[in-house]
Amino acid sequence: MLVEQTVRTIRENQFAADWAFNKVLQNLLETFHRIEDPYLRERGHDLRQIGHRVLENLAGRSVDSVAAIRDPVIIVSHDLSPADTAQILKSPVLGFATDVGSRTSHTAITARSLGIPAVVGVEGATEEYRSAETVIVDGEEGVVVFDPTEEAVREYQERRKAYAQRTRDLAKFARLPTVTRDGKTLLLMANIEFPEEADVALRSGAYGVGLYRTEFLFLNRKDLPSEEEHFETYRKVVEKFVRHPVTIRTFDLGGDKFASQLELADEMNPAMGLRAIRFCLKEKEIFKPQLRAILRASTYGKVRMMFPMISGWGSFGRRWPWSTRSGGSFVAVGSPTTRRCPSGS
Repeated sequence: MLVEQTVRTIRENQFAADWAFNKVLQNLLETFHRIEDPYLRERGHDLRQIGHRVLENLAGRSVDSVAAIRDPVIIVSHDLSPADTAQILKSPVLGFATDVGSRTSHTAITARSLGIPAVVGVEGATEEYRSAETVIVDGEEGVVVFDPTEEAVREYQERRKAYAQRTRDLAKFARLPTVTRDGKTLLLMANIEFPEEADVALRSGAYGVGLYRTEFLFLNRKDLPSEEEHFETYRKVVEKFVRHPVTIRTFDLGGDKFASQLELADEMNPAMGLRAIRFCLKEKEIFKPQLRAILRASTYGKVRMMFPMISGWGSFGRRWPWSTRSGGSFVAVGSPTTRRCPSGS
């Protein structure tokens, strides 16, 4: 919608590209703002991030990257994209605060999963920080303190020590068996998106990975990941959980998730159209390298494969020759006795 409506506006009115793009962007943002569902409404912030990058490029200005940060700092920004948030894990950034966002925003979800102190939706934060030399970000209480007093600094230093001690105390229980009082054993597994989360899951006592999303390999880049890149990424996670299963979900692209180099067909309903397993079966040359990489990674541990957006049991299983085994332990997740699967993964 952004591209087509911008091109149409330029051709019909001979407007400058940046003006036309911004006009279309603002109209779309107003549409998102009127959506009642808070999760879907938050996707407007993702659209705003895209718009900002395009406008900066049209103006010939470089976009600041989190990856370029070399000093231990706290980021105060109007907003951060999920890709920026993921880069914080490999940077010396201590935490961040943003003007916009909510608990359901992609940025907040990513920060929680990576254990990064963050407070989002602090209206006017970027205006307040300009004269501040010291900032405190309290991700537990959702508080940001600009230029705190010495007393406040001492208080939060003590609270940070207490938090670290509480985390260490809880870690003592991480390795205990997950058994209910009536003797039922439950397997507590991790839900991860980035390979770096595997270490956190291990420290928390996870009995493997119940869902490993793989879309991050396709996002925020100009080329497609190679089979070798897939393999090396999966192998690192599988080796960490060598005694426990790792369920790798094949990529879910299309709809609201896309890679810039993939040209998707126009659809009336992209959220339920050509996406996930439907997209994979149509674009087999993109899908096959991932399948081969997962099979190769299965030689290093107990690997399971999950296919996203399977809505029912049909001839799908009979068409695919899953007899190939590359060693290790490999299982395709699914049950032959289940005639109907829930929509989703």
